[in-house]
Amino acid sequence: MDIKSGHSKILLSPLLKYSCVEEWLIDIGLSKSWIKKKLTKKELQKKIKKNPGFSSDLLNKNMIGPIYNGPEIEILHEDDLFLVIEKPSKVHGHALEYSDDNNILSFFRSINKGNLLAINNEKAERGLLYRLDFDTSGVLVYVKNESIFQEIFEKRNNLITTKKYLAFVHGKTMEGAHLKDFLIGSESKGSKMKVSDEGQEANLSFITKKYDSQRDLSLIEIDLRTGLRHQIRIQLAHSGHPLLGDVKYGGQKASRLFLHAQRYTIFFKQEYIFESQTPADFLLL
Repeated sequence: MDIKSGHSKILLSPLLKYSCVEEWLIDIGLSKSWIKKKLTKKELQKKIKKNPGFSSDLLNKNMIGPIYNGPEIEILHEDDLFLVIEKPSKVHGHALEYSDDNNILSFFRSINKGNLLAINNEKAERGLLYRLDFDTSGVLVYVKNESIFQEIFEKRNNLITTKKYLAFVHGKTMEGAHLKDFLIGSESKGSKMKVSDEGQEANLSFITKKYDSQRDLSLIEIDLRTGLRHQIRIQLAHSGHPLLGDVKYGGQKASRLFLHAQRYTIFFKQEYIFESQTPADFLLL
């Protein structure tokens, strides 16, 4: 096997026993649905000739690339059970594909912690206990033990006792409020969540830390009670206070989405409190 530099192509020796590319790819274990996402029908029906080239993303399905080229990441805490990092804004939690070099899991490989990726290895998130959106910053917890990950994940609604977030939202908010909505969405990439009586119950509360009258922005601290996709974003937008930078849900364009996971508390045999400092860009407004 001859591998070119970078992530572009992997060259293979002739495999003449196969009638076409599709037959070989299926034989090495790739699903029909996967290869049809990556190659056209014409490409799949080609006969295998000398040194055919295939992308590393096609051949390395569900694998995590070893290169990280994103912003600097701080490790907040590490012990036998947890690896806790400060996720920067504009970094993916898990790899979108093998060539993705801007995600937390590739960062782990880049600092010689690739052995951790064996945890929950059939899922893209591996041992990440929860997701943070690409633009969201803050505390992100990775569980280093398979059985403990499964136990905490299955009982997360009881074992994760605190989920505190900071956000800048448009408008002057009340001193404090509790929001209860029912949210529904689809699995389609890029789709929006919607408020609907047919959806799942979503609960959060918040207190207002300060209000900037010149910019008409409120800094709020959120206590997230449930954990649905885009929950904070859609609930605050529905209440009339979309997040600064959240164009998808009605906020004004900004340098980033101003949402930050500040503190997570997990009770597993003892209490673990993982906390992040307030980001500098939150202090400048």
